[in-house]
Amino acid sequence: MNDKTNNTINEFKNINYSKILNRIISLIKDPNDTWSKIKTENIDVRSTYINYLIPVSVIVAIANFIKLSFVGTLGFKMTVQNGLTQSIISLILGLVFVYAFSFILSFLSKQSFSENELTQEDSFKVLAFTMILSLATTLLGLVPMIGGLLSLLVGLYSIYILYIGIKNLSGSESPILLTIIFIVSIAIISAVVGLLIAGLYTTGVPDQNYNEVNFNFPKE
Repeated sequence: MNDKTNNTINEFKNINYSKILNRIISLIKDPNDTWSKIKTENIDVRSTYINYLIPVSVIVAIANFIKLSFVGTLGFKMTVQNGLTQSIISLILGLVFVYAFSFILSFLSKQSFSENELTQEDSFKVLAFTMILSLATTLLGLVPMIGGLLSLLVGLYSIYILYIGIKNLSGSESPILLTIIFIVSIAIISAVVGLLIAGLYTTGVPDQNYNEVNFNFPKE
């Protein structure tokens, strides 16, 4: 392996999970101050992926796999193969989307939807750390009884976190319109992509013996 590969491996080995947790907590407790610190941090896209996005995304993907294939949702469980496939697809799409959507946010900020423009780099920071918080909230869904409610409440709060992030990193006084238009835009794009992916396999039906949801993937 070359030096670049070795350095990347060492970076993954040295991920500071306490730092990730503290960042999530600080975003919840004091978003204004936390976004001000993020704005001045000299952290590039690669470092953000390695030190924040990828580790959190992998943890959530594992939790999602366990929920889909072993715990079940509304009385249904997927087979191990299908649960693993869906979790991996969600993991990859999430990591790709956060970078792709940063260009959309930057573009929209330049279309008179905000007082000040957002660079693509700052847009990525906003979306990356908002996504980390959103991903972390999905783990609350595993809490018995009240997990769904907790996940919903914190998920809605993450919209406010997104707004504060745009406000701080763009320097705009009240970027409400930009935030709304951006959320609607990515919701439409995500829905379209979701429908395209869903078209790859048929609708799941409950297995009467194991109460699992099975999908018939097209044969190549």
